[in-house]
Amino acid sequence: MYKKLVWASYVFYLFTVIAFADRIEFYMFSNLSFVVMIVLMGGYILPRGLKMPQRTLIFLPFVIYSFLSYIWSYEKDATWERSTTLMKLLIFFIILVWYILKTGEIREYVFGIAISGIAVFFYVLATYGITGLQNLYNEGTRVGGEIVNENTLAIYLSFAFLILLCQFMEYKKWLYLIICIALGVLIALTGSKKGLIDIVLGTVLLFLLLQKDKNSLKRTIKIMLWIIGGALILYYLWQQPVFDIMRARFEMMFDFLSGTSGVIDYSTRERQQMIEYGLEQFFRTPILGIGIGASGHITQSNMGMDTYLHNNYVELLATGGIVGTLLYYIPAIKLVLDTWKLRKKSSTHMMIFVLTALLCANDFAAVGYFSKINTAIYAIALATVMLDNRGTTSYNEKMRKDAA
Repeated sequence: MYKKLVWASYVFYLFTVIAFADRIEFYMFSNLSFVVMIVLMGGYILPRGLKMPQRTLIFLPFVIYSFLSYIWSYEKDATWERSTTLMKLLIFFIILVWYILKTGEIREYVFGIAISGIAVFFYVLATYGITGLQNLYNEGTRVGGEIVNENTLAIYLSFAFLILLCQFMEYKKWLYLIICIALGVLIALTGSKKGLIDIVLGTVLLFLLLQKDKNSLKRTIKIMLWIIGGALILYYLWQQPVFDIMRARFEMMFDFLSGTSGVIDYSTRERQQMIEYGLEQFFRTPILGIGIGASGHITQSNMGMDTYLHNNYVELLATGGIVGTLLYYIPAIKLVLDTWKLRKKSSTHMMIFVLTALLCANDFAAVGYFSKINTAIYAIALATVMLDNRGTTSYNEKMRKDAA
């Protein structure tokens, strides 16, 4: 019963991260749910031993570096604020890894992401209503902006989509597919290019990883047929009215990149400029950067706005230099590689690899190093790797499969 309560607090916290992210009047509920979750997890961990696994500190050097960068930061207040955020995330990371190591509940915490995604879906539905969504669609307006950034919403829903799709592929339960379709429609209404790319990349990865035929020729033919069939289905869906907003944004971007049009949507051009200015700053301060979280100095100086650079690699290179970038990405990429090695153990292990790989892919178009969702996924990944080193994940996963 206690572990179910902990899991529920975790799911609710992830829900609040998305649902209450940009709503100041509700933000206190997210902070309160965080405290409750940490206390409940700690209440389970502490009676079972205080020895903290050393590997849970893999992101500690990056957090320490963030505080040190206050010394040379171009925007000291921003660096201090970002560093304290990273410290909170490190606590979350350590406690979640530690708790999963104690319980062995890997599948539950991966599936919890999907459950909170479904909750977010219904929250969006309740916020706008069917009529409201229809009106936004008719006006060509992207859904979600009143709640959270449209891309953030779409990316998180795409993670839930992929987890449920993996469950459908594994267990052939049609309810999972029905929910996937509902999530896919909402992602389309957000008009988010990132959300669609995550779905396509994640689906392709899942399909390729689930191929178990040992005959290489038969496997190749099957893959080719599925690719052709998938492409035809995707093309048909792409022509449907629900994708009008997203299709228009993609077409504008491709026309601009191919040189057939000089028109580009404002957000794409804006992000392109941020990356250019960020790289220029990196070449001026390549080793240490200008202070973690100080990217507002770059955008304010060049664009008249205080924001981050919308590309995690460029953001870290500009603000943390080569040192900060390596301190963050060495453990992150190590986790991707470690989960890749475990991908064949079970569908859950496979899903964890897909999610961590997508995090690194998303970093080309978003800043994720201080994301709570990213932190949760990396924590689950590390716990999975550490449990496997103990030789316990196969047993735990077998128990979950038998129960499913």
